[in-house]
Amino acid sequence: MEWIVLFFFNWIIFILLVDWKKFNINMFAGFLAIGMALVTDYYNGIIRQRYIIHDSMIDILGSSLFFLVGPCFVIGTLIAQYYPKKKWMTVLNVLVVTGIYSLTELILVGRDVVEYKNWYYFDSLLVNVGAMIIISWFSVTILDKWRC
Repeated sequence: MEWIVLFFFNWIIFILLVDWKKFNINMFAGFLAIGMALVTDYYNGIIRQRYIIHDSMIDILGSSLFFLVGPCFVIGTLIAQYYPKKKWMTVLNVLVVTGIYSLTELILVGRDVVEYKNWYYFDSLLVNVGAMIIISWFSVTILDKWRC
């Protein structure tokens, strides 16, 4: 049930904030976020058994479909849309988005739908910062070229 609630909450935010005119390009950052989450969950969850995702409802390579098309897609797409123009804001943007995303994970752990085995919250923070940096780089380097 938590996965569905998370999915709907993220899509409500998405519908309120998305710029549909730019969606056809920004969505690729959302797909990148889904891909990175799949690789991370498959490698760390299934292969290395560092954590377990419970009650995923629809399991895709060790992750929940509702998580992938909820928070992952939404955050990836919105990072591309709201990428800051000022360089100094980029660091703040990455930290704030990472904080929100990591808080979501902390709630999922608290609700027992994600169970850490040989994994720690700090591990997630590092992975999440790296993911937000990669999505930010992709947005400014690749997607900006497509916007011209």
